[in-house]
Amino acid sequence: MAADSDFVTLHAEILAVQAALIAVSRRLAAARPELGPAFCAAFEDAETLMSGLAMRLDLPSDATLEALRILAEMRDAVIQDEAICAPRAGGG
Repeated sequence: MAADSDFVTLHAEILAVQAALIAVSRRLAAARPELGPAFCAAFEDAETLMSGLAMRLDLPSDATLEALRILAEMRDAVIQDEAICAPRAGGG
């Protein structure tokens, strides 16, 4: 059952990377509010990239939808207030 152990390890590693990415992004967004629109745009870019990869790699639609769902959950965890997505006056 080495494959099961490898799967559990891989899953744990992915969750750890997601947690770290969310935590760092939250702290950056809180410390540098002017970066809010960049975080919002980055998640939009990630959705576009995922959709493009799914089409190019001919991924099953359920896998693509699951990946997009995970991206949406990560976005919600980082962007807790949609107001940060609006460009700030004088900030670009």
